[in-house]
Amino acid sequence: MYRGDCRELLRRIPAGTIDVVIADPPFYLDVPNEETVIDHYIKKNGMKPRFRQEWDKFVDADDYQQFSDSLFEQLQRVVAPTGSVFVFTVHNNLGLIDLAVRRAGLTVLHHIVWAKRNPAPVLSTRRLQFSHETIVWCAKTPDYVFNYNTLKASGFEGDRFKAKGKQHRDIIEASTSNAESVGHPAQKPIGVYRRLLEIAGRQGGILLDPLAGSGTAAIAAMEFGMRCIMIELDDRYVEIIKRRVSRNDNGRGR
Repeated sequence: MYRGDCRELLRRIPAGTIDVVIADPPFYLDVPNEETVIDHYIKKNGMKPRFRQEWDKFVDADDYQQFSDSLFEQLQRVVAPTGSVFVFTVHNNLGLIDLAVRRAGLTVLHHIVWAKRNPAPVLSTRRLQFSHETIVWCAKTPDYVFNYNTLKASGFEGDRFKAKGKQHRDIIEASTSNAESVGHPAQKPIGVYRRLLEIAGRQGGILLDPLAGSGTAAIAAMEFGMRCIMIELDDRYVEIIKRRVSRNDNGRGR
């Protein structure tokens, strides 16, 4: 567990040493700082406040693109020739992230859809209900690990898109992480991280999460049999991660 700016700390990791990267960068939701009529109706209906996190604020799209370019330049450097990089995105930042990974020299293999069984309701009558996130899967070389046979033989409880003996589609069906919540506003479920490792993980290998947040990557790595390197800038989340990891298998895999 390392505390600091991932773009700086990644420079300390030797090139080509990471088997899998799972990154969950800022969304760039661009929510106004001032409350609007939408916020009034949210409060009136007892819904969760709009997403206003300091780490999600950027001056403009160019500022966000510069952040992404510098991040993926380092991720491309540290990932092994047989490794994979998975990046969580939403509709706001998908295009910018896709551009950044391509600029960094990574090849986009898939846009994997995480279909949410229990999406949050949308107050606005001018939008569809947001029911999925896109995970960009990319690799450094054509020799990336893909656990095709094991994946094909596997079934995953509750996932209507993956039956045993059938090829895995570019869709993962899973609930959000409400039951697993440890206090991070953008926490992802362990099951989705674990599925990404089922796709491209390597037993005994190294998983890197450069924006560790709630520490879900470490828990998934322990369950799968990988070691994990985590980087997080915010002291609040560093403490959450430490407590969470210590409760799981006495901290194995830190």
